[in-house]
Amino acid sequence: MKFSTSKILAAGIFLAFAATPVVAQKAKDTMRVALAEALPTVDSYYSNSNDGSFYYREVYEPLVRYDDGAGKFVGALAKSWKHVDDKTLEFELREDVKFHNGKPFDADDVVYLTNWRKDPALRITAAVRLQWIDRAEKIGPYKVRIYALEPTAPDLNLLAANMFYYDSNIHSNLKDKSDYGRNPIGTGPIKVTKFDVQSQGLHVERFEEFNHGPKPLWKNLIGVPIPDRETQTAHMIAGTIDIMRVANKSQYDDLPKMPNIIAYSRDQLTHLELYLDARDRAKQPALNDVRVRRAIFMAVDRAELAKHIVPGEAHVVDSYCDAVMFACPDMGLKQRTYDPAAAKKLLEEAGYKDGFDMEIVTRALSREAGVAIAGMLRKIGIRASVQHVTMNVYRDRRNDGSIQAVVADTPIGNMPDTSNAFRLYFGSEASSFADDKQMFAWEQEGLATIDVDKRKAIYAKMQQKLFDDAYILPISSWPDTFVHNKDVTIETRTWSGKRVSILDLGWAK
Repeated sequence: MKFSTSKILAAGIFLAFAATPVVAQKAKDTMRVALAEALPTVDSYYSNSNDGSFYYREVYEPLVRYDDGAGKFVGALAKSWKHVDDKTLEFELREDVKFHNGKPFDADDVVYLTNWRKDPALRITAAVRLQWIDRAEKIGPYKVRIYALEPTAPDLNLLAANMFYYDSNIHSNLKDKSDYGRNPIGTGPIKVTKFDVQSQGLHVERFEEFNHGPKPLWKNLIGVPIPDRETQTAHMIAGTIDIMRVANKSQYDDLPKMPNIIAYSRDQLTHLELYLDARDRAKQPALNDVRVRRAIFMAVDRAELAKHIVPGEAHVVDSYCDAVMFACPDMGLKQRTYDPAAAKKLLEEAGYKDGFDMEIVTRALSREAGVAIAGMLRKIGIRASVQHVTMNVYRDRRNDGSIQAVVADTPIGNMPDTSNAFRLYFGSEASSFADDKQMFAWEQEGLATIDVDKRKAIYAKMQQKLFDDAYILPISSWPDTFVHNKDVTIETRTWSGKRVSILDLGWAK
């Protein structure tokens, strides 16, 4: 196990930076969590990072949440709900909820934020996910209706994953709405007491008046900005932070060799996947041939990647959705067996005996997996190179059609409805990697079909076609992985067993 001496020495700087509040730990009921990036805001609408969502999902609340363990929706700000018809949802709101500033929550907050959030002109995170909403209407002080433009099967899931509620009095009076997340006020079980990521970091504490769900097991928590992964490692070894999310296999495997550090892995709704351009936008005609795409998939040793590249307790996956996701069909397609010799034969049949050049794009945490896959493809004669890009560059290149192949840790369940897994690939004809009219038609049919069994049947056909035409190769799960000191415990305490929540953190007894 090798760590940079300079990085470990840098951990000493942290003590001077942090001052007394940060060096407090279990004895003072203050947990210290590494932030991998400086957060510009704590806002569900202007931030889509892992670090950001770790906080805002419990600072703010939606109307309902999806309990992936029970496979059903549970109330948050709403105590009950119903479909009045296939385009109308009605919610009875809780009458005992207060914002962190003491203001009572009511129907006015829901109507204002819902109608503001649906505006397609807003440049906010995942704006497209609420464009199905026509309007929200106040029926009574604690009753609202949300009307859809068209029948939208995952309406509750879209609201649960994307619609968090703020103090409408404050938000409506802000000229720059993104300022709200710099002084955030929600109704959730944690409240922000200090937000200054350039110096002290993000300070939150337990909101004692929260009364409709689990509250933190800690009193105070500090998000400490340490963008460099090596420096985070140095802090973890020095004991100046209590927990950090790990980014690669070596961190997960090596850090627990230290006497006071424990690794933790939890399966989450994220897959490692390989996508191929099957519409000749990226100027590699070989990929238009389904035999070539099948050969590429047969050259990928998925078990090897799951065991030696993906951090945590990963496993090979065959399905394009996860069983806990709403409307995921009960089917698993046995993906093509790893067989480099058979893959080379397929390439020869397709006229590529001497192989061809191909670029693999990676993003987020998938760089090492992309490099490993490139090596596997070179064994069958495909001269693969790897280009790692930022998320913004990836989106630009996807939209302009210049990507030949992508290896990505893909959050298929950011909204835990099966439509989410397929919209990533067939949600927009402009940015899709395959020009498949049937798949686009099924994707739209699935969104508009309310009956769950009928939706499952549609998604089963989509899964089969993805396999037959070799558009996507699901490789393995991508767990949520952390290391923490022995004073810390992590256990499932919330509606989501598939994502580690800030409420899952506690102190060892």
